[in-house]
Amino acid sequence: MLLAAASAQQPVPSKSAVSHSSKPQPQFQEVEDLVRQGSLDQAKQRIQDVLRQDPSSVEAHNLLGIICTEQKDFPGALDAFQHALKLDPSSTRTRNNLGNVYAAQGKSDLAEKEFRAVVRLDPANRDGNYNLGLILMAKNRPVEAISRFQSVRPTNLETRFNLIRAFLQAHRTAEGLKAAKELSSENKGDIQLHFTLGVLLGAEKQYKPAQLELERANALRPETFEILFNLGQVYLRGLEYPKAEQVLNRALKLKPDSPEALYLLSRVYADQNRAVDALDLLVRAHKLAPENTDIIFLLARVSMLQKYFEDAIPLLESGLRIAPQRADLRAALGESYFMSGKAEKAIDEFKSLIQLDPSARSYTFMGLAYRHLGRFDEGRKYFQEGLKLSPHDASCLFNLGYIEERQGNHAKAEDLFQQALRSNPDFSDALLELANLRIEAKRLEEAAQLLRRYVKVAPDAASGYYKLAMVERSLHQMDAAQRDLLVFQTLTKGPSTGPYPYQHLFDYLDNRSTLSAQDRTQLDLTELTNQIQKHPDQPQDLYLLAETYLKLGKLEEARKTIAQLDQLSSGDFRTQTGVGVLLWPMLIFVAASILRRSKLRSWFPPPASRMMLSFPCWEIYTRILVTRLGPRKFSAKLSSAIRTTTNISFRWRSSNSARVK
Repeated sequence: MLLAAASAQQPVPSKSAVSHSSKPQPQFQEVEDLVRQGSLDQAKQRIQDVLRQDPSSVEAHNLLGIICTEQKDFPGALDAFQHALKLDPSSTRTRNNLGNVYAAQGKSDLAEKEFRAVVRLDPANRDGNYNLGLILMAKNRPVEAISRFQSVRPTNLETRFNLIRAFLQAHRTAEGLKAAKELSSENKGDIQLHFTLGVLLGAEKQYKPAQLELERANALRPETFEILFNLGQVYLRGLEYPKAEQVLNRALKLKPDSPEALYLLSRVYADQNRAVDALDLLVRAHKLAPENTDIIFLLARVSMLQKYFEDAIPLLESGLRIAPQRADLRAALGESYFMSGKAEKAIDEFKSLIQLDPSARSYTFMGLAYRHLGRFDEGRKYFQEGLKLSPHDASCLFNLGYIEERQGNHAKAEDLFQQALRSNPDFSDALLELANLRIEAKRLEEAAQLLRRYVKVAPDAASGYYKLAMVERSLHQMDAAQRDLLVFQTLTKGPSTGPYPYQHLFDYLDNRSTLSAQDRTQLDLTELTNQIQKHPDQPQDLYLLAETYLKLGKLEEARKTIAQLDQLSSGDFRTQTGVGVLLWPMLIFVAASILRRSKLRSWFPPPASRMMLSFPCWEIYTRILVTRLGPRKFSAKLSSAIRTTTNISFRWRSSNSARVK
């Protein structure tokens, strides 16, 4: 299935595009039969015999060229087709075949020249228009390709697929989606078509229509690994993490040792900041596919986000031995060197990165290294080089502003920070530095607005909450100041965010990966309990402990832990939000239980009633229950259900934005 989907998006003509005569003579029919049977040497000998008898046969030279093409003997194929062309310069068949050989060799300009000659000689030539359309797509000229695909008559599935792709790449999205919808509706029972169309739409970032097509394919052939894998990938790219997790887990039940599926599911977890879950899967995937550099990069990246820079270094070095031209691996290695205190090694890596990928991002890495070392003039030079390549790059603009601010040029710094925010309104560092300038200038109301934006987007918002509380106090906004100070106090009780020393992370994960899911959760419980005994004032540990208790179905222990967390955090609103997110799936579960057991099912049509066990529906049902019963009556039923419900075991996800950091 995957191969079929890929072939529909083939960017250059394939060997199947080499045409044969419609009514071959008997001696040519014999040769074509031999080619179809794969007896290429015998076919070649037979056609050479024909040419010795009739050296002026255009048909024979074309067949010889086709055989040479099948044998990857491109010089021989070119010689045969060019000889045929000398005999008949107006042969569109020969020019199509010659263009296909050029395309197979990657000589797209020569291929385009031949296909254009075909459509000049015969504007309605089917192969010429189709092949020229493919070459134009390969050269990133989809607007021109559209008219070529539209000229192919009679059309077929491959042409329609490529026309849809051309519409989407030409930003004629409505026409592309209309063509896709028509193709889908004409082939409602065709699994392969829905699958291929879903993959095509996903590749063109049309995630919702892609989901629909892949869901149709899955309905026609349920629990097929290839369909579930691609559906999970589309959900992931569309940021629908719960659906992606559910579908990819189903795919892994079919193929538990698929490194590709493990990698995709780990991306789902990594994007939600579920680092331990992501690392567990990545270690398994790396064992299965030790030379897969996508797995190596993500494994290193997640480790770096957890401050295990020393552990990431040998992993990234191994990745670069496999793929020395991968810029992302080299950038991550330079960053890991720098964060591990190996500044000179980092600078050497960033120099290599610039040679490999002279982009604004690469120059930013080098500039940051010099900026952190206090070598501002050298850093400025690299940020300026980055802006030459990308004049609106937010990172380059911010870092130039940072240098200007540190050197006392506040007006210039403010201008650069404003430019960075115009390019990226959620650039947290620029928001904070601009707020600092506003505080210094006594423009406190503007500073408060910037800081409120900062705490919403910053990965570590503690300092922002403290500054915001102080500004609000100066503005006599005492309630707001007290609220934000409570959040600051909770956040600063968390563990240090500085780099950790070398801790043999991958040895630990390797041992952990051998455990069952239940055993891993029990291990988490033991480790968290020990950690809390040593450091009982860490809100994040209590949050994770409550989450682990809920995974194990230990509701009373979870309730007590949440009460302890609430007491420790003094009721700040971020912690309350986090606890709400933690408990909401349990509420949904219990509400669904109430609904399934009661007469309230009559509120829903039969199709909905049959879907009561479907997790994606539970939240909808919960909201309906609250609306229909009213909060008081619903709360009473919920309390009763919690008391009588035991051994609840279910899965949920926690929101990164709601976690206590």
